[in-house]
Amino acid sequence: MTARASATPEGVPTAASTAAAAATAVMTGDTTGRASAAAARELAQGAPLARDLWVPQALALLDETHDLVCCTDGAARILFVNRAWQQAFGYTLDEARALAPAALVAPEHRAAYEAAARRLVCGEVVDGFEAVLVARDGRRVVCRGRAIPDVEPDPTGGAPRCISVRAYYRDVTAERAGEAVRARLVATLEA
Repeated sequence: MTARASATPEGVPTAASTAAAAATAVMTGDTTGRASAAAARELAQGAPLARDLWVPQALALLDETHDLVCCTDGAARILFVNRAWQQAFGYTLDEARALAPAALVAPEHRAAYEAAARRLVCGEVVDGFEAVLVARDGRRVVCRGRAIPDVEPDPTGGAPRCISVRAYYRDVTAERAGEAVRARLVATLEA
């Protein structure tokens, strides 16, 4: 069973979520399709030519989007980060793969991050999550977004097992700074 990524009201996955699921399979080298069962089913239903063209297009979409995208395996090892993520945090893909995602989280946000990670491991989609991550140069980047786990059933009947996570978020640092300035102005005017 794979947790579905963001979908339209009709339950059809969005292009970005399907691309990320396909990219997860490519990045993990999972030829069984378990890491992205939903995307694999959708790709298999398409014509062979369309399917052969889709995976490179999905990877290009991931790399070219302005959203920050990070894919990890079930043990929270970074497998893929897109160009926007690399630019925001100052790490190359190879450098990011050597990082523990929790190490990027500002200390005061780690407890909330760890709580969200526990929810993901249990197969729950985490939506609207906000945390401050620290870039290579020490900048604090406020990120808001969602993370979607891919889970597979335990063959012994136990709890499902998280095999990968796709996280999409936006840099909302400027928005939060603007809100703080606005709040200070309002407080000054009310004083």
